[in-house]
Amino acid sequence: MPEFSSVSILKSSANALEHWYERNKRNMPWRLTKEPYKIWLSEIILQQTRVEQGLPYYLAFLETFPTVHDLAKAEEDTVLRVWQGLGYYNRARNLHKTAKIISKEHKGVFPVTYDSLLLLPGIGPYTAAAISSICYEEEVPVIDGNVQRLISRHFLVEERIDSGAGSKALRSIAESWIQGRTPSRFNQAMMELGALICSPKSPSCETCPLNETCLALREDKVFKLPKKKAKKAVRERHLIYHVHRFKGKTLLVKRGTDDVWAGLYEWPSEECNATAQKKIKKAFAKKQQFEIKHILSHQHIHALFILHLEALPKKVEGGQEVGWNSLDDYPMSRLMTRFLELYLL
Repeated sequence: MPEFSSVSILKSSANALEHWYERNKRNMPWRLTKEPYKIWLSEIILQQTRVEQGLPYYLAFLETFPTVHDLAKAEEDTVLRVWQGLGYYNRARNLHKTAKIISKEHKGVFPVTYDSLLLLPGIGPYTAAAISSICYEEEVPVIDGNVQRLISRHFLVEERIDSGAGSKALRSIAESWIQGRTPSRFNQAMMELGALICSPKSPSCETCPLNETCLALREDKVFKLPKKKAKKAVRERHLIYHVHRFKGKTLLVKRGTDDVWAGLYEWPSEECNATAQKKIKKAFAKKQQFEIKHILSHQHIHALFILHLEALPKKVEGGQEVGWNSLDDYPMSRLMTRFLELYLL
């Protein structure tokens, strides 16, 4: 890795970065506050989520749970219902757990240091750094995917960023870069430049405020960085959902904790292979059916929904009779709501 410790380069690039941020930062509600509860909410919601998608959820959470005490007192199903559609539901469950700890054990006051924030459920190094730097100006760098990409390119970090050596190199650079800056502004500037300019596939190098000091640009390696290990193989799954509807009632089950969509509600299902799914489809050919392919990060779900318009079955493990018009009260995965959209059409 090239030498990056030159004080003049670090200072000039940091100045350019902050100047660009002040002129180009997006107007977002969490940038108008230093209240830890609101910063924490925004950071958890925006993990693995685009700003455009996360913003309505952020506003919905604040409307439904104006304070951390309100969130702590809510039922888990209510929290999951507001979260519905964002995916990665463990984020919502950890959000709820942490709210209870903050409300009960800390009297509603968030810890003020990076190290103490790390002790809370669902708060890792990135989120702890974001809260402690934005709310309390602790000089600790945030390193999310955008920052990893920015630093990897600008300082030509050729180690894999998901390796021990790569992670150590990124943190060392970030800690040097942020020294003497205003942590809240500098961290948000790094994230914003990574999101808007130093993007994964279409970086705007010609308008980047750091193009004069970017080592990857100088060596024509922008599209080769950052380096990561190969992605996991995608798992193909075939699921049959039996949707019962009779006299205004339907039957739902709550998923267990050892699979995707843990704790969410859905129609009774069975898992099989592709051949068995075709046989089941043929066996129920006289019933209305809906086929949906649902893409997750490491799974492709091939779902077949079969509609049963007769009396609800009595012996379904964990089955709950609910009103069809009350389905909105039950948190469901995006796959279930996609089926409902098709069915209603």
